[in-house]
Order: sequence, then C-alpha cells, then structure tokens
Amino acid sequence: MGMRATSLISRAGMMLADLILPRTCAACGASIDLSDKDLCETCARQLAAGAGGSYCRTCGEDRGEHLLHDGRCTRCVLGKSLRRFHGFARVGKYDGVLKSLILRFKTSFVLDRLLGDLLASAILGMMDVRAVDCWVPIPSHWTRRVSTLYQPTDLLARAAVRAWGGRVEPVLKMSGIVRPFHMQPGLSAKERAEQIRGKMQMRRAADVQGLHICLIDDVMTTGATIGEASRVLRDAGAAAISVAVLARAGGNEPVHPGVDPAGKAA
Repeated sequence: MGMRATSLISRAGMMLADLILPRTCAACGASIDLSDKDLCETCARQLAAGAGGSYCRTCGEDRGEHLLHDGRCTRCVLGKSLRRFHGFARVGKYDGVLKSLILRFKTSFVLDRLLGDLLASAILGMMDVRAVDCWVPIPSHWTRRVSTLYQPTDLLARAAVRAWGGRVEPVLKMSGIVRPFHMQPGLSAKERAEQIRGKMQMRRAADVQGLHICLIDDVMTTGATIGEASRVLRDAGAAAISVAVLARAGGNEPVHPGVDPAGKAA
C-alpha cells in the first residue's frame, strides 16, 4: 500500500473517531479540528507566550537577562543560593495553560507525549544532554502508584529523553508517605523540607557513583523535594546533579528592572 493511501486511511480513521469522540483542547476543553494537534489556537498561543522566559540556569529563579552572569544569577555566582544545581531547565512558570496541563497530567494517564516534548525542548535549549549519564524521575510512594496505576514523573522522563535516546533510571524510592504539597497550600519552605526529610531512599543495588544525574519532576516550588532527592543522590556518590521540570512555581523573588535581589540590604 502506498504512502498516500496509508495517509488517507489514517485521516479517515481520525475523522471517524472525531465523530464518535469529538477532539477537545487538552487545556481548556474547547472543540478542536483535525488540523490541531493537542491545543486550541488560543491555548497554543498562550502556552508559547509563557514558555521559557529569562531565568538562572543553575537554580531556575526568574531574573532579567541583564541580571544574569553567564546565565547565572548573582546569588548562584556568589554561592548564596540554597538551591543551585549543575544545570537547570524548565518549560515555564506554573500558571495559565501550562498549569492546566500539569494538573490534568497528575490525575490522568494522558499528555505525557505533549509535556514530554515540551520538556525535551527546554532541556536541549539549556543543557548538553551528552554530559548527563542518566535521567532520574522524582518517585511517588507505592500507594499512590497503586491508586493511580502509573507514576507521572516516570512517564514524563521517558517521553522527554526519547528525543536523544537518554537512559531513565528510577534509582530513588519513597520510603514514607508524604501528602502531595499541591494539596497542602500555605506550607512554608521549612515545613515542606521537614515533611520530606528522610522519606526518600536509594533503591537496592542502585549505583550512581561518579555519575551526572538529571532529576525530572513536574513542578518545583520551594525545591524541598528536589533538594531531598539531590541530598540522597550526593550521599550515594553522584558527581553532579541537574534538574529539569515542567514548571517553576513560587519561590521566585519579585524582579524589578535594574535591581538585583542579591544586592538588597539584609
């Protein structure tokens, strides 16, 4: 069968499926036609407008381009940042269309391809993927995996690294139950850190000695979870830790033109 015939049959199948189950935008639920991939035109534009932005390539904090030194904020350059990594990549801020997609992804076995592609683009724009030995998803407790039948971050990691054939290694496990932080609004950074402390471990026989690890997560807020994962990996001998997330939420200090937060009076 020729390529054209196969394409026509595929399109006919999509049209039939659209009649039975009309296609809708993954973010807002509006109807979309066959020419649209996953989002309606409005949501696609909003997502594109909110993606990227100027941020520090080692901690992920928002900074104007004129406040970055070789891609790093002053706090990271001076060693003052509590959450600085070998590299950092994000798709955008945790709001608008991106937030809607992530919230749906957390509870439904969908969108891993779309979000994985977005994360892959962010990573390729900020990191040399050849320098990363393996990609490690932030784990979920086994009780959550049983209830949802999947682990979102593992799906996300595998969807993202397929673009360059990266190796995903789920070397971390949750040894205790921590209620998802997005379900506990108002927690301080200290309270989050106290809840997650000691609840993450290396899997038996996992070996990260001397490796450059990139942690994969959906959202980073105060960095408590990423920080605990980083601590466990470093204690196990990891040589470098990078981070890639779909969105950076909270934790970002207001940026005023020409004002560097690291230069403010205490």
